[in-house]
Amino acid sequence: MRSLTLALFLGLGAACGTSSSPSPDQNRGVEGRADVGPDDACEPPVPTTPLPERASLDRTEVSASFTVEFEAEVRAPSVDVQGPGRATASQTGPRSVELGVEALVRGQTTRLRLTVSAGCGDPSWSGETEVEIEVAPWELLEPIAEGPPPEPPAAPWFVEVSEEAGFGEASSDSRAMLVDVDGDGFDDLVRLPVTDLPLQPTVWRNLAGDGGFGFAPFTTGLEETTATLLLFGDVDEDGDMDALSFTGVRSPEGQQGVWLNDGAGQFSFDGDWGIAASRLAPFAFTEPAAATLADFDQDGRLDLYLGIWYTQVQNGDTIGSSIPRDDLLYRNTGGTFEAVSLPEQLNPLTREANMLLGNPRSEVSLDSTGRAAYGLAAGDFDGDGDIDLFVNNYGAGRPAFNSPPWYWDHNFLWRNDGDMVFTDVGVELGVAATRRGTLTQNESPLVFSGITMPGPIGGNGFGAEFADFDADGDLDLIAATIAHPDYPESDRTLLWVNENGQFTEESQQRGLEWAEDEIHPHFVDVDMDGRMELAMSRLRNTRMEFYAPTEDGRFVRQSYETTGVDISRPGPTLWTDLDGDGDLDFFMPKGAGRVFRNEAGDGRNWLKLDLVASGPRDATGARVRVRTSAGTPLRQVVSGQGHYNVQPSRTLHFALGNDAGAEDVRIRWPDGRTQELGGVKANLRLRVVQDGPIDIVSGG
Repeated sequence: MRSLTLALFLGLGAACGTSSSPSPDQNRGVEGRADVGPDDACEPPVPTTPLPERASLDRTEVSASFTVEFEAEVRAPSVDVQGPGRATASQTGPRSVELGVEALVRGQTTRLRLTVSAGCGDPSWSGETEVEIEVAPWELLEPIAEGPPPEPPAAPWFVEVSEEAGFGEASSDSRAMLVDVDGDGFDDLVRLPVTDLPLQPTVWRNLAGDGGFGFAPFTTGLEETTATLLLFGDVDEDGDMDALSFTGVRSPEGQQGVWLNDGAGQFSFDGDWGIAASRLAPFAFTEPAAATLADFDQDGRLDLYLGIWYTQVQNGDTIGSSIPRDDLLYRNTGGTFEAVSLPEQLNPLTREANMLLGNPRSEVSLDSTGRAAYGLAAGDFDGDGDIDLFVNNYGAGRPAFNSPPWYWDHNFLWRNDGDMVFTDVGVELGVAATRRGTLTQNESPLVFSGITMPGPIGGNGFGAEFADFDADGDLDLIAATIAHPDYPESDRTLLWVNENGQFTEESQQRGLEWAEDEIHPHFVDVDMDGRMELAMSRLRNTRMEFYAPTEDGRFVRQSYETTGVDISRPGPTLWTDLDGDGDLDFFMPKGAGRVFRNEAGDGRNWLKLDLVASGPRDATGARVRVRTSAGTPLRQVVSGQGHYNVQPSRTLHFALGNDAGAEDVRIRWPDGRTQELGGVKANLRLRVVQDGPIDIVSGG
């Protein structure tokens, strides 16, 4: 409840154009005369701190109190209420009365009339005030006014605008990340070659910051290094996106560590910050294949998880693979990363298989063996307030070319137990591996040289993503794999549906078709109807695929004529609103760069949120849930995910179909505190600062 003091009364009176001293009417009574009783010596009460004519409360308040002081003793306070709310009037001293009101309703005015009698007799005084809760221009007070369900979009869904967006010159395929490097509020592009040497980053600035469309090369200082993997987040808590670079066998001359951003998109190398060197020997390197930043211990700073693939060894012009190494976990202590131990990462099945084969691998070799991370996803799958991790590992335990199986690289599901303590619950929750392969629903035992190997075999994981594809308010999980038809028992791409922190694998039931080389999955609401489509990038002689949801929760693969996207060997897709019309367009780092403008979402309503947290400031780990006619979709802020980091936009996007807005908008900040926005109007981009203002950035 707000308690309004004399200082507040004076301010409110000035704002309303009234004097801070009692008016004659307030001194004499509401009718403008003294209600004098039989005893002419008894005067009506005279307030020394009058009621304000009008009080406007902050949108987070639903109650208020007012203290009125009088020159002489008073008695018998009473209050009349016109409008919503409950009011009380109580005497707090011989000369003071407190007027309280609660259960106010946003958008409606409540009028209060306070009456007190003189302590010496019957003369009375009455004063009035109006109380209302401030209504922000972005607030939606009415129900969301669901419109008719959106019609299916016309074909094609997308139109290519690559040259218009500034990508025309031939170049090699690359990895890509969406990062606002210059702090102007628009997603820029960072590209990193896949294999063409040198692996030198390039940055492309989003011209929307200047009122234009597309991208242009932008010198940042990152081009001074080479890297196998890049990752972005505000590691020094100064409000801009810093970079982390990781080197490998293809980037041995690069710098591994942290690049600090000056706020305008210029980066300078700040040392390794304690991150272990990737070079193991003159020609041997660990291979960083996945990474993410998150405040795992909720101390307000971004910590680091680094997924390591097979050790890479250079032999002349040839690069070979050795054993997989352990993934690495680091705590951000403020200016440096401190290594934190994870539980043993060697799969017990690997040790069991080695014993069955006569121990061809030494204990020393096994002790240094981990699992081959090739993609990851970060998110609070169990809803307990901290960030968990799924690691999609590569290397199904199966013989190849008549060689024995060496490793069972089943997936990790690291449950965060607090204070940087993680427990692998992948087997317990059924996401480590399945016994259902590409062509079978119950794999047969793997037999090599007459020896039955342990199972299940597992899969060859690549990209992964936590996403609330079914709009029920929790994070589901998709894990892409390469599933070769000549190994029918190895896992295909898997879709795990989350129900109260428990997963059920439903890829086949939901209509996902088997394909051999699936690399980069991403759920996105293409047609803006409130239900998410699935975009799947593939490898080798395959093409870009889109799945559309059906009313019964299944997915149907769309034709290339429908989508307008027919790309062989597609790369990852990065989604952002390039043309400012509210729907999501996408960039693909294929060749020179491919840009596709979204036509399917035209005319549909939307909501975008940019979050600034108390710590970490870039709001990594924050999540927002809303209510729409399509359900209660959940979105989260992520710093790094997928295969070699397909870093998504930090702007959270909600498709609203024909709804007039979103209701019950609720933010859970990285530190676990929550903030209720209530109803929010459609077609707005808001910037929400934790414990601070809420501003309209665009729209309206």
